[in-house]
Formats: sequence, C-alpha cells, structure tokens
Amino acid sequence: MSSSSATALARGTGRVRMAGINTPNGQIRTVRGSDLLITGIDLSGELAGMLASMQPRIAVHYIDGNEVDGSELLAACGGDDRHGEIEVPEVVVVAAPLLDTTTLGWMRRIVANTRLPVVAIVEAHPAQRSALRRRAQEVGALDCLLRSELSAALLEAVIAHARNHGRNLARLSELRDRFALAIRGARDGMWEWDLVRGRVFYSQRWRELLELGADDIKPVIETWLGRVHPQDIGRLRRDLEALIKGQIPRHESEHRVRDSEGNWRWVMSHAVVHHDGEGKPLRMAGSLADITSYRVRETEIRERSRQDQLTKLPDRRVFLERLARAVEIGRSHRDYQFVVLLIEVDRMAQIRDSYGMGEAERVFALMAKRMEDCLGREGVLFCFDTGKLAILLEDVEDPSVGTHIADLIHQAVADPFEIGGAASYTTVSIGMTSSAHGYQRAEDVIADVSSAADTARDRGRNRHEIYDSSMRIEARTLLALEMSLRRAIDENQLRLHYQPIRWIDTRTILGFEALMR
Repeated sequence: MSSSSATALARGTGRVRMAGINTPNGQIRTVRGSDLLITGIDLSGELAGMLASMQPRIAVHYIDGNEVDGSELLAACGGDDRHGEIEVPEVVVVAAPLLDTTTLGWMRRIVANTRLPVVAIVEAHPAQRSALRRRAQEVGALDCLLRSELSAALLEAVIAHARNHGRNLARLSELRDRFALAIRGARDGMWEWDLVRGRVFYSQRWRELLELGADDIKPVIETWLGRVHPQDIGRLRRDLEALIKGQIPRHESEHRVRDSEGNWRWVMSHAVVHHDGEGKPLRMAGSLADITSYRVRETEIRERSRQDQLTKLPDRRVFLERLARAVEIGRSHRDYQFVVLLIEVDRMAQIRDSYGMGEAERVFALMAKRMEDCLGREGVLFCFDTGKLAILLEDVEDPSVGTHIADLIHQAVADPFEIGGAASYTTVSIGMTSSAHGYQRAEDVIADVSSAADTARDRGRNRHEIYDSSMRIEARTLLALEMSLRRAIDENQLRLHYQPIRWIDTRTILGFEALMR
C-alpha cells in the first residue's frame, strides 16, 4: 500500500487495526477491529456477514496472496508507517480457493516473519479436511477450516482460540526472552535434563565455566558426569538418582569437575525435578557454579589453623594424617615406599635457660628454615613437638634418600647463628625409619622413629640413626626396668644398705655408699 493510501485511510476511518491493500478490482476495504483477514477471493455474502457481526469486529484485508509475505504485512501494519495509525493484528485469517504450494509458501513466510497465529479457510470437500489441516499445520498455521462447513459460531470460536493462542505465545516468548537474558547475565551455568528423551541442554555460561567449546558438548548427561572426579562421581550419581525417585526434594552437591585443560575445579550444583500429574519425573533443571576460589580460601584458612605459628609449618596433626595415609597406601601397594625422619634440635633446653624463651624460639625457627631449604620438593617438613621436627618422604624409589637428606641437614645447621650478640652453634639428632618394616599403624612408625632419635641423642648427638628392632627391644627393656622400680618403691620392696669406703693403706673409713636393694 502506498503511503498516500494509508494516510487517506487513516484520515477517513480513524484508528484501525489493519490498512487495506488494493484488491483485484482496485478497491480498498477495511473494517475497524482487532483481527485481520487476508484473502485472495471475494468475501461477499455469508462470510462477510459473519465477519461483520463479530465482537470485536474483524479488520478485513483484501490482497492477492501471491504478492505478499510476512515482512510486507508487518510493514503495512505499522512497521514502516510514519503516522502510527495502523497496528499489528492479533490473528491472520487466510481465505484461499485452494491450499496449493503457492498458498502454503506465502503462509509459511507469514508465520515465519510475523509469528502471528494463522487460520486458513479453503474451498474443499469434507473428505479432504484432515489432509488439508495437516498440510496447513505443517507450515505453522493453527487450523484449517472448510468454507462449506463454516458458521458464524465456528468462525468466532476459532478466531477467539487463535487470539488466546497468540497471546499465550507472546507471553511465552516474553518469558523465554527474560529467561535467556537472565541466563546470559547469571554467573551460574544453567542446564536442563529431559528425563523422557534423555537429552540435556547446557547453557553457554555452563560451557564457559569449564572452558569447553561447542564441539566438546554433547546433549547427554555424561557430558557433565563424565568429567566428575572419580572420588566424587559415585556420591553425585546416587544423589541425582535419589532426586529422580523423589527420595529427596532437591539436589545440592559440591564436587570436582575437569575443565578443558585437565584441571580440577570445585563446583556447586543445584537441581530440582518436575513431575507430571501422576508423579512421573519429566525434567530435571539446575545450575552449576564455580566455587574453586572459595574452596581454595577455605583450604588456606583450614591449613592456617593447622599450622605452627612459630615456624609456619604444618603441625603434628597434619603430619599424623599424612603418615596414616602413607601407611595405608603402603599396605595396599607393595611398590610404594616412604621414609620418616624425626629431628631433635640439640641443646634447646640450655639455650632457653641461658637466653630466654624468645631467643630459643628464634633459634628453633631458624633451624626449621634451614632444614626446609634442604628438602626442596623431595618431602614435607612438619613441626612435630617442642624442639622437634619431622620429615615425611613419600613414594621414594630408594629409602637411602633419607640418609642423604640427614647429611644435608647436618651440614645446614652446622653454620653459626647469632644469639646474645655472639656467634653460637648447635646440632641435631636425627632418627629414621621406613616402610620396609611393614608398618600397619602410624603409631608404630612414631614409636620406632622416636627410638632411633633417642639413640642418636644418647650416642653423642650430632648424628643420625636408622631404626632397627634392637632399639625397640632396648627401649622396652628400659621401660620395663623403670616400671619395676616404680612398683618396688610404691610397694616398699627396697631395703637401704650402707657399704663402708676404706682407705686401704691406713684402713681408715672415708665414708659410706648407700645402696637400695
């Protein structure tokens, strides 16, 4: 329609729903209303009366269907109208003599370009009703009516249904657009699992969280679950199965997922399931959030709470946990070996008594730093106790590496340090043991390495000793003797004897030796 025709029409009829375009006989006809009729045939008689009697009335638009598509329709409806007097219709009613390929083609274009509900009216035999309706619906039309069966009530009902359908589609489209906008703006990745078809939708943000490309994503649940850490996958699958079965109301899980670079990321997943009226699960929808940074900070805080404040080394609790794990691995894997060193800084008591606790702690921290520098990546240094440090060497090929580390430590601590304004020296006594003894408990490792460290101290300090079974026998013998003496004192089993000490030449008594027997 020319702009002059549109202007004249608007001026002549006021605000209308649809402007007319020249019909085959050159006339322009419009009826004020809220719907639209596109037709390539004459609307005389009964059909025109039906349309005229409807409330709201139908805006009738006569065109040659072969000359219009959806874009031209929208332009005529106001997309290009400068005066803003013509509005987009709610329903498109297409009346045509035949539902041939040409008619179906421009109906398809109208549906694609306008997204309006389309109802077709054709002249055909009732036997063709089902086939014609199917063909119309295949190109996106809502329904197809036969001219011979048309009545005012039927036409009004169909148009009312089409209007409601169009409004619902518009609301759905708006909601879909809002949801798409929310997904794009969300930090979480969204996913939806069609439990009936087995297909899964993953949002772009979901892919971005794991740095995955479009080729890495398949519409199946294993795209996600196949990347979950082996230690977490069993728990996650059980949780999702319980959600599907209705055993839990919602899913929430922290687990690790491998990204495109092979790195493990901590994520938090949430999900709920939608059921039909009979309780059958239809869809599961949820989100995935990257919580790696939170877990890293949490780990750092937890590790700081398990850290010796003086040396900044992992404390005894961490050492015992790591040692217990090493023992467990050693029990199940014969080729796995570990070495433990227990290091006692000599003369710490004398330094504390002579210079005070502050200086003693400074010296201990200095010794710990020197020992840590000796390790590199070969092991981990722990603060075991006051004046004592421990080293755990895991998965070593040769237990003799412990001796090499001990030699490096002796050399490192031999350098002088300043205390009280003067240079001073100290040494360390080191005990060692390894998984070669077939340990079953971490407590046994601690007992044996402590015996080796005590032996090193008793044999002159500034040395290292490797545990052997005789040390345990000696330690147990000494312990048994101490316990026997304690029991003898408690039960008053000891007698006091005096033995004189004489000077042989003069036979003079110089004194007495007291003995408890």
